[in-house]
Order: sequence, then structure tokens, then C-alpha cells
Amino acid sequence: MAIVLAPKFAIPVIAAAIAASAGLWKEAAPESAAGPAYGAMITQLDASVVAEDAARRFERADLDNSGALDADEYATQALVTAELARVNHFAPMRIGMSVGKVALPASVPASVNAGEREAILRSSSIVFQTIAGDDRKISRQEFVGAALEQMLASDMDRNGALTGSELSTFSMRQAKVGIAAS
Repeated sequence: MAIVLAPKFAIPVIAAAIAASAGLWKEAAPESAAGPAYGAMITQLDASVVAEDAARRFERADLDNSGALDADEYATQALVTAELARVNHFAPMRIGMSVGKVALPASVPASVNAGEREAILRSSSIVFQTIAGDDRKISRQEFVGAALEQMLASDMDRNGALTGSELSTFSMRQAKVGIAAS
């Protein structure tokens, strides 16, 4: 099933992505110039960290402060998250007041090409419809639940924590690696 993005959808998403990326960079910046913007590489993730990080990403993605994400806000956060992860070569994760890093594999390209951008937007539309349901909005609880489902899908040994290759799989999902550009 092919999904065609109408220009009226694509332009606001791209504009919002630019605006949101500025906000995401600012959000990740340290309060003082005393230290780096990101902490150490994360070697283990549990559900509480994933849930906390997702809740904070939801707040940043809710551009109109409505308490719910619409399709444009959801697509914007997916694209911005993917692009930032690729550029930085890690997926940032909030842990309390600091931001840790979940490394992407070395083989992942450092940028999202045009075909991947379109594929991410198409995929985001489908995922949005699945999560949002009939009300066509994603609540904070639904957004956090979806992040926890991504974690569960990455937890191959089902021990409730991501380590080693599971972290790599999770970071690739955050960076939208492997979404086919068709």
C-alpha cells in the first residue's frame, strides 16, 4: 500500500522539524559551560529510563502544548530524532538531569538521505494511525507505551534490560535505520 504525502503535509513537517531541532539541541545543552552536553555511553537501559526519556521527548514534540501529538507533531519528532541520532551517531537518552548516549553501530550512515526521509515520514504516518486510534491524537501515555514496546521488541533475552547488541538494536530503531525507502 503506497502512501503519498501531500505537499500541505510535507511543508509543515519540514518547517516544524527545523524549529523542533533547534529546540532539541537547546534541550540537550548543559545548564553551564562546565561540561559536555552529553554524558557517557550507556551500557544498560531499563524500562524506567526509556519511559522517562519518552515522556520528555513527548513534551518537546508537543509543539502546540495541547497535551497530545497530532500527525504532524509525531512525524516531526520521528524525523528530528532520526536525523539527530544519525548526525551524532548515538541516540540520546535522558537519565535524571543528565543525557547519556546509546551508540549506533559504526556501519550506520551519518545522515538521512532524501529517500529515507520520505520513508520515515510514510512510516510515521502508519505508526501514528496505529498508536492514535480513533481520536487521531497520541497522548503522553500512548507515546510512552509505544517507546516501551520498542524497548520490549529490542529485549531479546526478555530480562527487562537492554545490553550489548540489544542496545544497538534499540538505538537503530530510534534512528529509524532499516526503514526501506521505496
